[in-house]
Amino acid sequence: MNTIAFARRSAGTLAFALTVGLAGCQSMPAGNIGAPEGPHSAAELRLQQSEKRVRETVYAAALTGALWGVPIGMAVKWATGRRTTKDLVDGAKQGMLFGGSIAAIDGYVTAKKEQAGKEHIAVTEAAARDLRKENANLQDYVANAVRVAAEGRARLGSLAQDIASRKLGADEARRAREREERNLRSMEDALAEARTTRTQYAGAVVKLRTSEPTGNLDGEIQRLDQQIGQLQSTVSAYRRALEVSRA
Repeated sequence: MNTIAFARRSAGTLAFALTVGLAGCQSMPAGNIGAPEGPHSAAELRLQQSEKRVRETVYAAALTGALWGVPIGMAVKWATGRRTTKDLVDGAKQGMLFGGSIAAIDGYVTAKKEQAGKEHIAVTEAAARDLRKENANLQDYVANAVRVAAEGRARLGSLAQDIASRKLGADEARRAREREERNLRSMEDALAEARTTRTQYAGAVVKLRTSEPTGNLDGEIQRLDQQIGQLQSTVSAYRRALEVSRA
């Protein structure tokens, strides 16, 4: 396990500990699309599997940055008068993400320089390999998301007809929509993760551009941008279909 990946897992553990310690034995939410209600289609199961690969990102926030971000986030909430347990927990999480993101860029560039020296390759090539892997995982996820969204929009279209013909009651309709909401949350979370990854790699490019060409890494960032755009379009269409079903 490389040190950056370890830092990310450690930061995640810290976030969990802070949440439990401040909020007091609160249960963590279940996975987005792994909830037991209702059968999953083959596409939904593939989406769940690809979601796991997307979350096992190579780029990870440095633990030290996450740590110093925690008190800052909590202090901001306190200073603005938002002092409930939930407010402080949210502040701790936001501060962790902020601090981790800043420290991650320096930590990542340093790690890639060490790797490049050992393997006798350009630093930007070492970084491009990482992003290439992330792009491959995201491409698989996006392909599955497109299939799941298409199925979901079809189900939502039938749902409106079933409600109008009184084939489904209010509770059954609510449960049917919850299935689509779980899928949407998975896609929205993956989209947010991809955007964070894009921001971090762009920060790394800024630091590396002064010392060597970054064309290979720039190309992978462009590929990431294309996938982010496709996932955003998929999410937007899925969300509109869900909102129409409630009208």
